[in-house]
Formats: sequence, structure tokens, C-alpha cells
Amino acid sequence: MKPREKILLAATVLVCLVVLYAFFPADLFEGATAASGDSASLSAAQKTFQDNFTALQDPDQIRAKYQAIAFNLPEQEAGKDPGGTFQNQLFKLLVDRLGVKNPRVSSPTLSRIPSVDDYYFVDIEVQTSGTHAELMKLMQDMESLGLLIKSFKFQQGSGYGIQRDQINLTVKVARLVKHDAASHKLMDRMGKRGK
Repeated sequence: MKPREKILLAATVLVCLVVLYAFFPADLFEGATAASGDSASLSAAQKTFQDNFTALQDPDQIRAKYQAIAFNLPEQEAGKDPGGTFQNQLFKLLVDRLGVKNPRVSSPTLSRIPSVDDYYFVDIEVQTSGTHAELMKLMQDMESLGLLIKSFKFQQGSGYGIQRDQINLTVKVARLVKHDAASHKLMDRMGKRGK
């Protein structure tokens, strides 16, 4: 390589480094480093999620988990809609006990549990936003209060400044409900009863 080509190559590399530094601010690198430093809690959350997912596939574990968490949940009142009751209880829990501001709570849906005839799920989707740490704590608190987390999705907020630090969380929570004659009929009509 000729001396002129070496100088041109060095100048090109230097310009590239300056451009990269100008377009990728230091706080982006710091944020990535901070996020990767929290791998222990992420690993614990992943293990808990995997344990719950496995439990949802086994009818015996579902019964055992139901017995373990039943004391945390208010009793279902006879003749009342379990979906509406759970929706109201969940909203009150999120706002009053967990301090979530303006959670968006969907209408409840019923879902069967394969190979389980005694119970079914009432599923509700909750949407909220906050920092990574706030949302992870919220999910841990929800689980510690006996809510079953079936799925969740984080989405990075867009924009600059404070909005950039906001993360949107969509989490589907479920409550196990014991079948009665009315729910058996409803699930049969919907084709959702366990087989």
C-alpha cells in the first residue's frame, strides 16, 4: 500500500469513528450496559416463567397450584359472573394495592385447560407503562399475589428524553375458576371444555 493510500485509509477510519460517536450517544451504550448487568433477575424471571408454563401443561400441577394460591384470591360468589368479578378485583388490586396509574384492563375471556375438567381460566389482558425496573417489580408483585401470568410483552417507548425510558407492558393474567353447571354448559356451547 502506498503512503498516500495509508493516509487516506486512516482518515476514513477516523471520520467513521467520529460519525459513530456523534450518532450513537454515550447514554445509549450506558443503557445497554445497565440492562445487561441485570442478568441475574432476568434469569430468575425466565425460570419462574418456564416453571409456570410447565405447570400450565400438567393437570395435577394445576390442581396443586390452585390449592396453593386459592387463599390469596377472594372466594367466587355463587351466581355472579367470574369474569366480571375477576376484572373488578384485578383493577382494584392494580390501582389500590400495586399503585398502577391508569391501567388498561381488557374484557375477560374464558379459556379451557386441556385435559382438565374441573377448572377453567378467566384471562384478562392488562396494559401499562413504566421503567424497566417498575414493570419487573409489578410483574413480581402480581405473581406473589397469586395471579397467573400466561404471557407478557415489553415494547420500548419511542421519542426522546423521558418517553424514551418508558416501556409499554402488555401482560395476560389468568385466574383459575372451578366449573359449575352453568360454566360447563357455556364451555360446551363455545367448544372450549377440556377433553
